[in-house]
Amino acid sequence: PRAPRPNVLLVSIDTLRADAVGRVAAGNALTPSLDRLGRAGVVFRSAFTSAPWTLPAVASLMTGLWPRHHGAGAIANGRDPLARAPLAGDPWLLAQALATAGVRTQAIVTNPYLLARSGLAHGFDGFENLTFLSEAMLCGRANAGQWLLDRLLPSLAVGDRGGEVSDRAVRWLERVDTEQPFFLWLHYIDAHAPYERTVASRHKSFRGESWLGGGSGSTDDLTAESPAPVRLRSGEVRLDPAERVAVRQLYDAEVTEVDRQVGRVLDALERRDLGRNTFVIVVAAHGEEFWEHGGYEHGHTLYDEVLHVPLIVRWPEALPAGRQIEPVVRITDLAPTILDALGLAPPEGLDGASLLPLVRGEPEAPRPAWSENLLFAEERVALRTATQKYIRWANGKEEVYDLASDPEERRDLAGREELVGTLRDAFARAEPALRGAPAPSLVADGPRAAGLRALGYVQ
Repeated sequence: PRAPRPNVLLVSIDTLRADAVGRVAAGNALTPSLDRLGRAGVVFRSAFTSAPWTLPAVASLMTGLWPRHHGAGAIANGRDPLARAPLAGDPWLLAQALATAGVRTQAIVTNPYLLARSGLAHGFDGFENLTFLSEAMLCGRANAGQWLLDRLLPSLAVGDRGGEVSDRAVRWLERVDTEQPFFLWLHYIDAHAPYERTVASRHKSFRGESWLGGGSGSTDDLTAESPAPVRLRSGEVRLDPAERVAVRQLYDAEVTEVDRQVGRVLDALERRDLGRNTFVIVVAAHGEEFWEHGGYEHGHTLYDEVLHVPLIVRWPEALPAGRQIEPVVRITDLAPTILDALGLAPPEGLDGASLLPLVRGEPEAPRPAWSENLLFAEERVALRTATQKYIRWANGKEEVYDLASDPEERRDLAGREELVGTLRDAFARAEPALRGAPAPSLVADGPRAAGLRALGYVQ
């Protein structure tokens, strides 16, 4: 018998640009699985994340709150900019609400910032962070026992690549009780730098450490592996135009691989005849820069190459197929949307709102998107509408872009007072009041610190 409520499969992907997905950017052939999902579901063409890096963005996904309200990702001390805070206080969490409603909850995630101490594990019956397990395995190679285990029983090694996420997800779906609705959250990190064309290792992390089986991350052979992000960020490695193209091609190959892995999970749903009654959501945590504004990777700016994310939903029993939604929507809207799909009331005080009325064509006021919390640069906040963007820096500097005539945000119109004044007033009226205080910092030690180094966050 069908569950009275739909199952929910939430897939979040690190560093996936909106223009890398064919159903969002027409003509792109990198993502056949996601394109197939979009043809059977609903594509939101103007979806925006709340932050240009993973922890605050995913926390917004799970709380329906802007970063300033949930606290995750806030600077925890004045000495280490990468020591970031977990969720502040005791916020409402999507998984806890679903578990209370009798939904089985499971998370299989990657990224060192998504460890259980981030606060995001609350409410999950099972919470697996494969980056933690992968780093523990790699650190253990320094001792003879782990070295022998890797060679004699390599199948026991735990990786954090998309294949490992999908393997575990498929096994979980094969044995899940279909009489109880479930919420399965998967987070993939494959498209995160450093990139590689061939999956030579099951470990995304430590790929810049050659003695652990990865490449050197040099520019000697950019057809195989990109340089470590920290070397590009620091200026130690400088790429010419052709080398930059080669790095983007490596990224594209990673996107195609993560798309294949998501497709395996979608196929597993169909094999168990769960597709029709499962609300599938695929969204990116944030995008990625490729020198559009002079920089590389993410966490530095609030331009659309980092903030514009793909968002596709499918639910054959309730949503139309092939619809494309143009108005601006936000990552904070997803938690209340999932509650709406399950017939559950959202708590008061969420910054997001359900997307289902928009899908049904009901008239709605515009939803301005807020983005904030930078990882590598001075703090600033962006307010984005369908046609304009206003960025305010912590030091008072302003940027203004007319997205209708300048979608690539090349011409800063901050000198036009008639335009700036209007947006400044809108910003002042709309900016939510700060509330709460940052929680204690995430301690950067052990496998977590190693994972941050491997992803290029630290040297």
